[in-house]
Amino acid sequence: MRIDKKIYIWGNGKVVRRYINQIPNDININAIVDGDKNKWGSTDIIHNGKNLVCIEDNLTEKDFVIIAIEDPHTVGNIARTLESRQIEWCHIFKVVDEAFIRNKKHNKDIREAGLMMKFIDVMLPTAKCNMKCDYCYLSHLNVELDRTSVFYHDARYIRYSLSQERLGGSAFINLCGVGETLFCENIIDIVSELLKEGHYIQIVTNATPTSIIESFVNSDIDCSRLFFKCSFHFEELKRLNMLDNFVKNVKMLDEWGASYSIEYVPMDASVNLIPSIQEFCIMNFGALPHVTVTRDERYKDFRPLTKFSLDEYRRIWSEFESAMFDFKMDYLMGQKNYCCKAGLWSAELNLATGDLFMCTNNPKLCNIYQDID
Repeated sequence: MRIDKKIYIWGNGKVVRRYINQIPNDININAIVDGDKNKWGSTDIIHNGKNLVCIEDNLTEKDFVIIAIEDPHTVGNIARTLESRQIEWCHIFKVVDEAFIRNKKHNKDIREAGLMMKFIDVMLPTAKCNMKCDYCYLSHLNVELDRTSVFYHDARYIRYSLSQERLGGSAFINLCGVGETLFCENIIDIVSELLKEGHYIQIVTNATPTSIIESFVNSDIDCSRLFFKCSFHFEELKRLNMLDNFVKNVKMLDEWGASYSIEYVPMDASVNLIPSIQEFCIMNFGALPHVTVTRDERYKDFRPLTKFSLDEYRRIWSEFESAMFDFKMDYLMGQKNYCCKAGLWSAELNLATGDLFMCTNNPKLCNIYQDID
């Protein structure tokens, strides 16, 4: 990356500290800029052997800015301000990724997976969905499902950060978006690189974005370790006249050779539809779907979203004979105890920020993008 201007980093926070050692020495950083005057002055940030100072915004069109901020809304506001003043900029991920790709000797493709050592639940904070299901837990949290502007590292950088060498072997990696997972930018490249690293990949999806599923099927991806967890939103699919589209896409995945499951999301208002749902699935898929358990996110105890007692809720939806439903209900009703290995065998990852947690609402373990070697 060659820049013939004075270069400044915007943002005197955790992001610049995470990546400062990954910025090549041939990029001469003049100073850090921040809108918070409380951060102006000397810093503990060192690049090319010098302590960088933090200054106020006195930038001109003769300067170049590297934005070191995670929040896409904030980045967008800063970017628009810079562009209105004819100041060029890029995100720090671009600088770091280009340096990584230029300098790293990438691992060869690992076609045979090693011993599965970890489960990693990966959250993709792309917040966009083409459905409006009544039971969606995001609606309980007032999350706007129309945002796609999230910054992700290059897929090769992500692969290196989740290498078998770092994890101690293969991992079962579950990819789930804040909205529809397949709307994540570069989802195919990310999946491809993680599969090449020898991991097992599961994608949670509503299985309706046909063009993206077609792109998967027409790619050179080896789908033998790829699993699509297809959420079957029967009522919403019917409302949107997309039931045929769902069936077609699932059959496309089946013919491709990928593994998949069909998982119905139950609502109290849909109890009378159980015979219709069962008939539809038998007719189109040759089997009943699994049944999951809806969550009421207004409460912190992960209670099911239902007016029924747990016993009655279980009796109603047990008609589907779903082992997954039984497993979840056993846990919720305290009928089985499980040995928790969160943080040792499993973890929860935000793929955009790199923050790795033991599990939901539990302590942060580390950031996988910091000190990646």
